[in-house]
Amino acid sequence: MTISPPPPPALSAVFSVSVKQVTDNLGAVVGAMAVWGALLLAANTAITFLAGDADVNYAAGETPSAYSTLVSSIALGLVASIVMSCTVTGFLRISRTGAARFADFFAPTAYIPILVIMVIVSAVNLAVTLIVGSTTMTQLLIALAITVVLSVLFTWSHLFAAAAGLNGVGAIAASISLALARPGTALLVILLDLALVVGGFLALLIGLLFTVPLAALITVTYFRHLTGEAVVTRV
Repeated sequence: MTISPPPPPALSAVFSVSVKQVTDNLGAVVGAMAVWGALLLAANTAITFLAGDADVNYAAGETPSAYSTLVSSIALGLVASIVMSCTVTGFLRISRTGAARFADFFAPTAYIPILVIMVIVSAVNLAVTLIVGSTTMTQLLIALAITVVLSVLFTWSHLFAAAAGLNGVGAIAASISLALARPGTALLVILLDLALVVGGFLALLIGLLFTVPLAALITVTYFRHLTGEAVVTRV
């Protein structure tokens, strides 16, 4: 798929619009993020315990084996796919209509394609780690650089699946094409999202209830502009 996107909108405009969208839907957004956060924490605790319990070589005080780590990673991936497919529904609705209900963040969209995307991305990242290695600082830096490049290429994958209805492989291909056409924008989105999440953590985790939705809406806004669905110029 060849994509020729328009020039990206100004960051200030995207940021202002996204902040307004979050604040206009603060109750639904914060409520949904709080519920999903609690569910993710509970799922992570349960999966980690069950995976370790299922490992016959795992005992109290020992490091979980590769088996239990693999089992927990697969299970968490399934849960994360559900969260992604549900929350993207709400954020797309806010971006397109200006408003979303609490229930919109619990209505899955394109679950199977998003699951496929997460499996492929995880497999690629794992392959990079195994091939490059992680025992020396040089290997870690190389792996980090490759991970950043892959993150840029995969930036738009889940949105192509949810918003454009593409299958997992098609969404990844479209994301790579869009990222190559506008690499600076994809990198900006990755770095800005990371900064917002880190900022949320520093704000005693409570900040995540605001910064995570803000990061999501910034990503959606850029995506809709670059794919010709909407043009952002002002609040």
